[in-house]
Amino acid sequence: MNYKEIKKHNRAERKKYDDTWLSDNPYEPKYINLLEYVFDHAITDKGMTAYDRLRFHLYNPNGVVNQLPSYDDFQYINDSSMINMSYIRFSKFDNYHAKELQRLAKLSRAKTRDVNYHIARIYNDIEEAKKTMIELKLTGSLTYAKREVA
Repeated sequence: MNYKEIKKHNRAERKKYDDTWLSDNPYEPKYINLLEYVFDHAITDKGMTAYDRLRFHLYNPNGVVNQLPSYDDFQYINDSSMINMSYIRFSKFDNYHAKELQRLAKLSRAKTRDVNYHIARIYNDIEEAKKTMIELKLTGSLTYAKREVA
């Protein structure tokens, strides 16, 4: 099932319950956990609301934040004791746009344009990080040279 099918299923289950709640034997709805789908099982963010897209890209393994390079990817190939300082801009935990997505997730409502903007900027940062790692011969260039951004 994809995101829209799960939402449709949950609405139908709610309607069945609403139709029988006054009877002696009300219908027991069998909901599918949408949050679990977004966090763990979703492959793309197609058809999701802005807030669910935000949570998908922050917490799902297929999300854009998990595609950002880690701290270890910025070590030099020749000398692993030296680290290039570009990790401050590009790493998964120090990236400005990733931090902004975390800030938006704390709000009760996030604006669609803000979510879309920061996700697009993270895609650009991933591309720039790949170029930087290949240019400076960092350890991350060994893995990012073969991998495409989703």
